[in-house]
Amino acid sequence: MSLEIVTDSTVDLPAEVTKSLGISIIPMIINIGEHSYKDRVTLTIDSFFERLRDKKSPLPTTAAAALGDCIETYKSHEGGLLSIHLGSSYSAMCATAKLASEYVKNQVQIYDSGVVSLGMGFMVMKAAEWAKENLPVGKIIEKLDDMKNRTRILISLDTLDYAEKGGRVSHTIASIGRLLNIKPILEIYNNQTIKIREKVLTRQRSLNRIVEIVKKYAPLEAVGVMHSGAEKEACSVADQITGFFKGEIMVSEIGPAVCVHSGPGAVAVALVQQKQSG
Repeated sequence: MSLEIVTDSTVDLPAEVTKSLGISIIPMIINIGEHSYKDRVTLTIDSFFERLRDKKSPLPTTAAAALGDCIETYKSHEGGLLSIHLGSSYSAMCATAKLASEYVKNQVQIYDSGVVSLGMGFMVMKAAEWAKENLPVGKIIEKLDDMKNRTRILISLDTLDYAEKGGRVSHTIASIGRLLNIKPILEIYNNQTIKIREKVLTRQRSLNRIVEIVKKYAPLEAVGVMHSGAEKEACSVADQITGFFKGEIMVSEIGPAVCVHSGPGAVAVALVQQKQSG
């Protein structure tokens, strides 16, 4: 029986992709006031955005998936599992998955992707493909380690409010940013601190600058564009990237568990650099 792949809902892969590759997804928890929801299970993307727009609704927070959900998912598989999750610097998800693995009989390997969203999504997809080729789990993890070192995410925020409330941006920077219409570009890479890569004036300049930065990382193995309610801008960014990347560019929605921190209107690019020969 071949190895099977599990991940969490911050992966932001289209449902048809995870279904076709047989990938199981454990839902993260979204807390809104006194109520808790399962990401994309009991709280859809549309209903989440409705709550974000409601000024009377409490600010949502996130938590790792419920231990019970992890255990239930692992028990639903008969063979070995590779469970790939968002970076441990950003969430307790890996720790929760590790704890859950101790409650089941089947062998579960936990893998820390070091990133989130489609950056993790590309790793999950490749792991599923390698598993179908019957590669040993140790070899898959070795290949994922190499891929992790070549994976980055660049994010253009439309509003600083959510990054400020989540502690990613200081109150001073957020206040100045709102006053001057600064649109920061954030970078996520291999469990390092989420840093402000650049501070750009105006939204359009920030999107154009992301494309320029992505081009600097070429040649590329994979590229994906994510957005939270900014599909038109995301598609425009993808179109610009086709000028130097000829492969398929996946465009997907940022789910509630990630959008809590990015806010609405975010556009992000996940990239994997090509492996250098020799």
